[in-house]
Amino acid sequence: MEANKQYQNILNQLETKIELLKEKIKRHSEKQSLENYNWGYVGDLGYVNEKIDDLNAHILVKINMKKYVAYIRVSTTKQELGLESQLNIINNYIDNDDVILNLFTEKESGRNNNRIELNKAIEYTKENDAVLLIAKLDRLSRNVAFISTLMDSKVDFKACDIPTADNFTIHIFAALAER
Repeated sequence: MEANKQYQNILNQLETKIELLKEKIKRHSEKQSLENYNWGYVGDLGYVNEKIDDLNAHILVKINMKKYVAYIRVSTTKQELGLESQLNIINNYIDNDDVILNLFTEKESGRNNNRIELNKAIEYTKENDAVLLIAKLDRLSRNVAFISTLMDSKVDFKACDIPTADNFTIHIFAALAER
């Protein structure tokens, strides 16, 4: 939301400049005939209008953009290729207008729910009003209670392998991963 405020401030400044240029054109045209008119003001006005159009398009993209925090995990150092595969799945999931704010990587068992990088990823997700993005649900945890607690804490997360899953479905998949 902070970015939207910044864009709105820029937009307001540009609109103010347009109004000033219009006033200058009006005052200037009242003093001179059209033959002697300084057409540079019109060029300035066109430039500012073009910049406002560009900014409006940029704002629309930013408003529709989704912010993600990616978390990838393997259980052992022998699974190094698994990190790359998970990252590919995540990158293929997001749209062109979306952004991954940060990537957290961990080599730790999924049965351990007190993982340093996972805790950092969750905190970062909350701080940035983002969505925690994981390639597969079992990369987040193999513990139903942990997944349920995370859902109750209102941390928005998405598993790329089950993107349309609701809370009920996530509970079922978490139970299967725990087994």
